[in-house]
Amino acid sequence: MVQHLAFLGPDQMALMIPIIALLIPIVAILVKHQQHMAELMHRAPQQMTANPEVEMMRQEIAELRQHMMRQTMALDAIQEAQRKELRQ
Repeated sequence: MVQHLAFLGPDQMALMIPIIALLIPIVAILVKHQQHMAELMHRAPQQMTANPEVEMMRQEIAELRQHMMRQTMALDAIQEAQRKELRQ
């Protein structure tokens, strides 16, 4: 690499050093951004598969609530029937 830079004079080399020094953080920022975007893209399918699971759980909870309501109504009917029998 030193041979490739031999055509640059001391003035040009002095100009290249600050330019390279400024490019290093810019490249680091771009690489970090690219990694962050790749992580988001990798996580997106996992979040999409969680939604059907959540919907299934919501449906199951709704079914359990309906079942509990039917059981409560049945118990109330039994208690009412027992009260009527005790009154007679």
